[in-house]
Amino acid sequence: MTSILYVTHGALLLIFGVFVTSSFAGINVRSRRNFGILIILCMVIGMLQFGTWSAVGDSAVWDFYPLITHLPLAIFLCLFYHKRLETVLASVFTAYMFCQPVKWFGVIAQYFTGSEFIEYVVRIAVILVSAYPIIRFISPFLSRIYNRERRSVVILALMPMIYYVFDYVTIVYTDLWINNNRIVAEFVPLMLVFVYLTVTIMYSNELEAKMYAEQKASIIKIADDQQQKEIETMRRNQNEIRVMHHDMRLFMNTLSLCIERGDIGRAKDLLTSYGARLDETRTKRYCSIDVINYILSDFDVKCRDAKVKFVPRIKLGNVTTDINSFLPILTNALDNALEAQKLIAEDERWIELRIQTSDGRLLMAVENPVDKAPRFEDGIPVSTRSGEGHGYGTKSISYMTDHLGGKVKFSVDDNIFAVKVII
Repeated sequence: MTSILYVTHGALLLIFGVFVTSSFAGINVRSRRNFGILIILCMVIGMLQFGTWSAVGDSAVWDFYPLITHLPLAIFLCLFYHKRLETVLASVFTAYMFCQPVKWFGVIAQYFTGSEFIEYVVRIAVILVSAYPIIRFISPFLSRIYNRERRSVVILALMPMIYYVFDYVTIVYTDLWINNNRIVAEFVPLMLVFVYLTVTIMYSNELEAKMYAEQKASIIKIADDQQQKEIETMRRNQNEIRVMHHDMRLFMNTLSLCIERGDIGRAKDLLTSYGARLDETRTKRYCSIDVINYILSDFDVKCRDAKVKFVPRIKLGNVTTDINSFLPILTNALDNALEAQKLIAEDERWIELRIQTSDGRLLMAVENPVDKAPRFEDGIPVSTRSGEGHGYGTKSISYMTDHLGGKVKFSVDDNIFAVKVII
């Protein structure tokens, strides 16, 4: 009877390992097609095991187990399902580690009962009970991890791999662990230290790479937002010019009628009004860089609409800084300042902008009054209430400045907020 349980245990353990490994590799083992394919694979590997048992005996089957079970399984998943080698190996090692509870509960049962029959009954029961929850609930998480980039797979598969090698070296191929070898016993904590340090270093590098990628994505988003703002401004000016062209005929007829009637005052008012509208669509020249002139001209119109006094002081010489990367810094600083003026009395609203070059470096400063000093975290202002203005976009300014190798400083002195950038 024990022999029948032993064979049944071996067959179930094979099926358990094949299905768990496949599910960890990202294969839907519950689909009818994959279920049938994997059952056939289990039959083929089972015949290899039976042939090995017939040729060299029972004990040698476990010695050759990696070659007659794990290797064919890995090759099949790579070639038939086109899975990456690192994904398959990580899945094999992890599935082998998940067989440990089966062995452990069996050993516990044999220890307390002294019966090999009870040991294999417990082992079979643990396989049957644990297979479904592992495949249903655990494999979706591991399969997502093991199908990511190679670095992440290697980091997370390191512990199962070391356990796999350690188990075969100290238990299957030798009796070092059973004989209480001190070297082997001391190797366990050493292995844990090694794995901990390795995983920590690799995780730290992975985290830094992720942070750099996120920062780069933020910079790209900032630049994209800036382009969208410029496009919107161009559309607004084009619409205004289109409307003015449409109104030109009416304006000329009205002006001609006023002159014919001798209403010179009315004619002058019409000319002044139309001239003001023309000024709103005209790009002022603040410096030799057209795109900065365009941005500041549009910002000047926004300030007039919001009844904010805008004071630009631009003195640009030879600029070596990447202007396209500088523009998001400029526009974010100006937008923050304009937003903050909504909480200031109309007669006290003003924004001063200074941009100049010195020794090949680009210097920018934006100052404006605030009704309440913002809270700072790590030198960056954080908005404490909705609509305060500062805190929104300041991280973008810091990101872009760091990207250009410059420095940025935010400060508040006597309710005058200032952002100063050196690039």
